Amino acid sequence: MKKLVCVTLVTACILTVLLALFVSYTTKSSDPTADNWIVARESITKFSQSFYFDRFDIVHAYYVRSEWVKTRDFPYSFTNQEYPPLGVLYFSIPRIFTSTEHGYIQVFVGFAVLTYFAFLFIMWKLLAALHRPQWYMAALFLPSFLYFIASRFDIFAATIIMVAVWLLVKKKFVGSMVLLGVAMLIKWYPILLIPFAIAWASQQGVSRRIIKKGICWASAVFVFVTGTTIVMSGLGALFPYAFHTSRFIEVGSLVSVILKLLYAMHIPVGSEAVIVGIGLALFGVQLLPLLYGTLSYADMKRRVFSFDDFIRFSFLAVVLFAHVGKIYSPQWEIWWLPLVLLVMRGRFEWTLLIIVDVLNYIMFPLIPILFESVGFRTFYFDAIVIFHAATILLLSISIAKPLFTHRQSKQMQGAEMSTPITY
Repeated sequence: MKKLVCVTLVTACILTVLLALFVSYTTKSSDPTADNWIVARESITKFSQSFYFDRFDIVHAYYVRSEWVKTRDFPYSFTNQEYPPLGVLYFSIPRIFTSTEHGYIQVFVGFAVLTYFAFLFIMWKLLAALHRPQWYMAALFLPSFLYFIASRFDIFAATIIMVAVWLLVKKKFVGSMVLLGVAMLIKWYPILLIPFAIAWASQQGVSRRIIKKGICWASAVFVFVTGTTIVMSGLGALFPYAFHTSRFIEVGSLVSVILKLLYAMHIPVGSEAVIVGIGLALFGVQLLPLLYGTLSYADMKRRVFSFDDFIRFSFLAVVLFAHVGKIYSPQWEIWWLPLVLLVMRGRFEWTLLIIVDVLNYIMFPLIPILFESVGFRTFYFDAIVIFHAATILLLSISIAKPLFTHRQSKQMQGAEMSTPITY
């Protein structure tokens, strides 16, 4: 592992040096083509940002899009919504109590805090049930994780998912699948956990009938809510799918930094065909764990021996989806951090987790506030993106390592049992 750490850090340093040497960070972009495929935010002074609270997104992402409650319209017919229906419902609830911008912010934050307390409670129960140190809860107060609690609704999805995980611990498979189906209507990433949950349930002796029942109920919940939304709002309800699949490569993703460097080194990567091709390839990589768990079900059952294995595979699937794609949002740390707490061991992994969180916080909001810009014209931002990705890679490999050692030990045991005893 020490060699891997050295190789990863050296590679990150080399990429950072190349950025400093080849990419021109000026007040005006010298690359108009790149501005078309790397979306940069406007001046941060327009965001009313702070070091502990993101007021801008609450107002411009949620308050504006919840106006349908006041006009008594349907959410997707009122305006283009890039969020799934239960996500829209969550951030629209404050509109029931207030119609003013200031009042909305107060109610939204209060609602988020209540959700966070529920999340902390279920994490406390999970750590105890899995015989994990409950002081691990301290990770849920790290600066980046805490920053996005009150100004995003990702904590809502994370809470529902952790309740689903809790139900799996209690061997209540159908209820767990139903909640994962509900969570997919808030954020789509919960689908990544389902194949590994099924494999673990099979190992625990859950009958095929119960497994099919759980899958059917989860699908029914998702289809019913989605279908009802389409009936009420028309084809506008499909906008979230169209929006997220058509997004270009954005600031914050590792691929945006690599492409920027390649373009600066006069390697032709600026054409729309190349960018679209890269985006499709990355999307395929993001879905690999889901495809593997679904299409190779028999092999998946041989790999998921314990609940620990289920959590590790789920973490790897979520972290791959969050960090390999053409976009990256810092609040996505809320997706995978609760999972890693259930399997994390040792100072090395704790150190990596803290570094990841601190770098995430530096990436956003620290650098945008200090430099009043983010992305294409900020070298420090790109350097943090590189080292953040490197640390995530090391943490993921460390979390994945027991899966391979566990598999090898099982194979060795099988080989010993099949070897004839000679005297």
